[in-house]
Amino acid sequence: MTTINHPDNTEGRCHMLKKLLLIALVPLIILSVFSGCGKKSSDKDTEGDIDLTEKSIEFAREMAGGSFENTVEAFDSTMKSALTAEQLSQAWSETVSNIGNFKSVYDSEYESSASGRQVSVILEYELSGLKVLFSYDNTGKINGLWITYHNIPAQEDNPAGNIEIEIGNDPYKLSGILRMPTENSVNPPVVILVHGSGSSDYDETIGANKPFKDLADGLSQKGIATLRYNKRFYQYPQSAAESITIQDEVIDDVNSAIEFVKGREELKGSKIYILGHSMGGMLAPYIASINPEVAGIIIMAGSPRRLEDIILDQNIAAIDAMADKTEEEKEQLLQQVREQIDIIKGLTDEDAETVAMGVPASYWLSLGKIDTPEICSDLSIPMLIMQGSADFQVLADVDYKMWQDILDEKTNVEFKLYEELNHLFMPTNGKKDISEYSIKSEVDEQVIWDIAQWINSR
Repeated sequence: MTTINHPDNTEGRCHMLKKLLLIALVPLIILSVFSGCGKKSSDKDTEGDIDLTEKSIEFAREMAGGSFENTVEAFDSTMKSALTAEQLSQAWSETVSNIGNFKSVYDSEYESSASGRQVSVILEYELSGLKVLFSYDNTGKINGLWITYHNIPAQEDNPAGNIEIEIGNDPYKLSGILRMPTENSVNPPVVILVHGSGSSDYDETIGANKPFKDLADGLSQKGIATLRYNKRFYQYPQSAAESITIQDEVIDDVNSAIEFVKGREELKGSKIYILGHSMGGMLAPYIASINPEVAGIIIMAGSPRRLEDIILDQNIAAIDAMADKTEEEKEQLLQQVREQIDIIKGLTDEDAETVAMGVPASYWLSLGKIDTPEICSDLSIPMLIMQGSADFQVLADVDYKMWQDILDEKTNVEFKLYEELNHLFMPTNGKKDISEYSIKSEVDEQVIWDIAQWINSR
């Protein structure tokens, strides 16, 4: 499960960051996680479009070099009142800290739509790409800014078993990868990968790590197909509405993925499994409850607790670890977090205009209507619940234990606890903080083996 707010930004810094927090929710980082397929620059149809693209490339290059003043100077009045160069610099630094040194501008793309003009600039760093998406008003002022990780594919990222696909319908068709088994297989079981909270690409890229790609590669070697796809607010970040719900962020697109599998000729009759990581694990039981085609669910680092309770625990731990804060300053930060959590817990349908932790009431209310423990108690399909002992975001002694407690009498559940694996099911570096995700690693082979054995034994 991933936190909504970086501990240093409990109140939400600005209009831009509130929008980011809504679609990001990444591990203790306030910027959203994107990735993509490395599209080449589109044709610029007017001189003005070329100017906007060149201007955006220059802004992105300056920010990569540590200069933010010109970008902020180009903000419209709303953005200027909400975000300073210092705040943008801090947010940027936190995001690029784990992806090595800046190398070059990799790509750019201009897009014009009814909602305005956008330019995406892809920056190449040593360990990952970074996508900077600028949104402009009709006067050429920046009225939106998204800064996200971006996958720059290497040649080996596209093995023969990968099939580029799209799921869903206009205006939110999502790019994805159907990974077929390495050996010919008739109607192989297929696993649909459901991301954690935040704006993630189809690899669920976090820094240099790509847990969904690891899972897809590993399972394909064991006769199992996988489907992974970009999250909606990765591919369409500017489309996040003020009244966003969990249905918009996750559920509608999972349903589209299930329909895609059912309609795919080589998967006719295949058993469909849902693998949810982090928040995806929290939602997996609900997804299965509304999709009777689902043959089983795999919950990786999920939790049956409410999201706001997990956020509170994460922020308590993060604030306590702040070496540069006095005890009084820590208590003030913690009080701000608790006030926001209390607001979330007290929300009703009449609180439509309320925003808590930078996220609208509609989102919290839609999550609150999903009672995961109750849903699990009614599910009869097989469930596999997996947890790393070194996970500092979803806790083995709290969340994993709660799964065991509430499902103790059910015979359709298996539990797997992995020593010294973190939230990404990769080896811990022992620090149990965000530096876990700075180190290039891979999902542990035993985890992939256990998933495959569980599926193939059905």
